[in-house]
Order: sequence, then C-alpha cells, then structure tokens
Amino acid sequence: MSPQRRGVYFSLRRRVQGVTLSRLIGLSWCVALLLGAVTVHVGGVFAWPDLGIASALALLALQCWLLTGLFICAHDAMHGSLAPGMPRTNASVCASLLFFYAGFNWTRIRKAHWQHHRRPATIADPDFGGVGVRPLRWYVAFVGRYFGLGSALFMGTFFWGHIILLGAEWHRVVIFHSLPAVLSSFQLFWFGTYLPHRCSNAEFPDRHRARSNDWPEVLSLITCFHFGYHLEHHRHPDVPWWLLPEVHRHARRPSSRKSKAQSEIRPADPSTHCRRTESEARSA
Repeated sequence: MSPQRRGVYFSLRRRVQGVTLSRLIGLSWCVALLLGAVTVHVGGVFAWPDLGIASALALLALQCWLLTGLFICAHDAMHGSLAPGMPRTNASVCASLLFFYAGFNWTRIRKAHWQHHRRPATIADPDFGGVGVRPLRWYVAFVGRYFGLGSALFMGTFFWGHIILLGAEWHRVVIFHSLPAVLSSFQLFWFGTYLPHRCSNAEFPDRHRARSNDWPEVLSLITCFHFGYHLEHHRHPDVPWWLLPEVHRHARRPSSRKSKAQSEIRPADPSTHCRRTESEARSA
C-alpha cells in the first residue's frame, strides 16, 4: 500500500472509530437514563412501600433529572448527534422518548425546534416568550405550544390506568410521575430556554442570540445536562450534549478570547440587539 493510500486508510479508520464511539456513548446514556427512570417509577409506585419523606423527595429529584436527560437525548436525536449517520435510529429514538416523556408529537416538536434555531429569540421563534415577559408567563406559553390534546390524553390515561388497572396509590403516581414530568419541563425551560435567550440589558454575543453560563461542569451536568452551554450548542448543533463542555472550554481559551475581542471592534451587528422591534425582527 502506498503512503498516500495508507494515510487515507488510517484517516478513514479514525473517523469511523470516532463515529462509532459517539454512537456508543450517546445510545448508552440514553439506555441508562431510560432504565433509571423506569426503575425509579416502578420502585416508587409499586415496590418500595416504606419510603420516608426524605427518600421520596430524593427519588422525585432523581426522576426529574432522569426525565430531563431523556428529553436532552431526544433533542440530540433531532440534530442527528445521538447516533451520527443513523437517521432512522435517531428518528425512532426521538419519537419514542418524546412519547414516553409526555405523549409529545415528535414531528411537531422537531419542526418548531428547527424554527427556533433559524430565528432564535425573535418573534419568529416558537420558544421565545417576548421582550420583558415574566418567566412564569413565558413558561406557561412555552409548555402550551407543545402540550396539546394528545399529550393530555396520554398523561390522563397513564395516570388513571395506574390507579384503576394496576391498583396504584394516586399520590405515588403524582410523586413519581406527574410531578417529575412538570418539574423537568420547568428545568428544561429555565436552563435551556429562559436563561440563554432572555432579553437583558446586555446584547447577545452574536447572531445566534443565545448565552452560556460559566458554571462548573458538574453543576452544568446536574442542572440540565450541559444545556446551559447554550451558545456553544447553537454554534455547533451537531455536537452531542456530552461534548458541549469541551467546546465550552475551547471557547474560553485565550486564543478564542482574543478572536472574540477582535470581532468586537467590528461594527455592531443588529441581530445581537436584544430589544429589537417586531418590524426589525420580521425583516431580518
């Protein structure tokens, strides 16, 4: 084999190994989170009858985190980064996880999410609450866009099916299913929509109209699976959630900061202005 062909071969092999490893990590996280959520649900509702208040609250918080992680996996599947190069697997996993989460229609959410990436934090963004809108009102509107009749039927059937058909106690279904679903939706909203895209006195860094936090990586993982590194996600939507800390670290290096400082010398970009008028947003 010639040196040139050998170089192409090894480059291709490294690429295949990288894609395979990314698939393995993404799908392994997905399976682990799903098994964890099912275990907490079944154990909390049926198998662990003598839970104290502290244990119940700890499991509720854990279930909230697990459901948040499953939604993040579904989100990665929308972008094709859960299992790179496997569009059917991504579509199947995304549809299954979103239905498991709250009976969501994955095609509707995917369409809205792509619109969010095309026009972030503008009136054309279905996830944007508007300038000066209070968080609670924004959250209600945010959830209301996706929680339709199908989701209500799913959640109602799930709840009453546990009680009537399986003999579960209603308060256990609330603690280990209903409350975690609601709280995880607020967790996703707060750390993945409101904090990154809210309008404040400071302008957005660039046309992606998003911000990132500078929290430690452990705290970033606990709060919302690194979705607080949101500017990095918008700049690199094909990067899976578990690699966002690496992208964030790279963005904070001195060389990256120097490039950022040089870019700030350029004329101001109107797309970074937080308080643009509606007519400006439409014409952008």
